[in-house]
Amino acid sequence: MATQKWMPIDGCSNYRIGSNGDVKRLKHRANGKKHLILKEKIIEKYINRQSVVYVNLINDEGKSKIFSVQKLVINTFIEKGYTYYKTSSDPFNNRVDQFVRSDVYDRMKFKPTIYKTIRL
Repeated sequence: MATQKWMPIDGCSNYRIGSNGDVKRLKHRANGKKHLILKEKIIEKYINRQSVVYVNLINDEGKSKIFSVQKLVINTFIEKGYTYYKTSSDPFNNRVDQFVRSDVYDRMKFKPTIYKTIRL
């Protein structure tokens, strides 16, 4: 299995998104706390009733915000402004290779099953 590539998340400088769909908090000093250093760790993911996997992150302004992991992966690793199809039925499987751009999918000879449509 290939190693995971980590990229920064826009608006959340203390976090990174991995190409396998993992979200990592970097080691940093907590906001407003002089002596509290937060360790690096993988952030826990949650799932809602619509089978969307999300994470709670603290943005650069210090406010808690909910992010969809699917949209974070697409916005970070894949070209923006298109509709994407997810080809995996597992909601926690948000690897980069599980998403296919709609215009590319239309030209494919052997088309995988579409489980979800994500519009950005």
